[in-house]
Amino acid sequence: MFILKKNAKKYVYTNLKTIASVEEQRIDLRIKIPRETIKVCVIDDEGFDINMLYDLGYKNIRKKIQFESMDEYEDYDIILCDIEGIGINVDVDKQGLAVAEQIKDVYPEKVVLLYSGKNVETFGEMPKNLDGYLRKQSSMSELAKSLDAYYKQSIDPINVWKKTRDEMLNNKVSTKTVAFLEDRYCRSLLEGKGYLYNNANLNETEIFSAENISKYIEILAKVVEVVRRLSTDV
Repeated sequence: MFILKKNAKKYVYTNLKTIASVEEQRIDLRIKIPRETIKVCVIDDEGFDINMLYDLGYKNIRKKIQFESMDEYEDYDIILCDIEGIGINVDVDKQGLAVAEQIKDVYPEKVVLLYSGKNVETFGEMPKNLDGYLRKQSSMSELAKSLDAYYKQSIDPINVWKKTRDEMLNNKVSTKTVAFLEDRYCRSLLEGKGYLYNNANLNETEIFSAENISKYIEILAKVVEVVRRLSTDV
């Protein structure tokens, strides 16, 4: 159960911080992402040479020739998935489309990209939850730059908040809860403290578990931690 601290007597709804306060501080400009810190998994049953990306700075890169277990992708930041020949055991028609879609469903915070020389339409409709599609015809330097951009977008604190907020509202989380989470998230980013998680006395807390927001708190808390770890003075 996730508990958000809230002292009802001191709680002033109009004093909550909003994402505008984070935008004003331009926290995104402080984020420097060394490629060696990004964990990449390539699912490809053909001749993808991961050594070429390794030489471009992606030192934490692994290759799998087939999809076997969903748990295998928990530790990666980016998953590149080929289409043809991948995941026939999952969906004989959609193949890699189905694999990538399922990975993204389980790990929405990760960057999941299709990477293929084939047309997506040959295997079905592009899954709406995926982050993008990269063609194998691109050079390795172009691929590396694309991975940089997708990963930075995935941890951009403003982008993550807007996507998370929209999903909460679409899932009928109350606007009051969303506003309170926004305040806790912004204060965590600006002050470098763990306001999203709190083990305070139950008498001084409001518990939002009934609205099933634990997964949203987890996504936001991960971004706070990544931003804290990768931020530098500018």
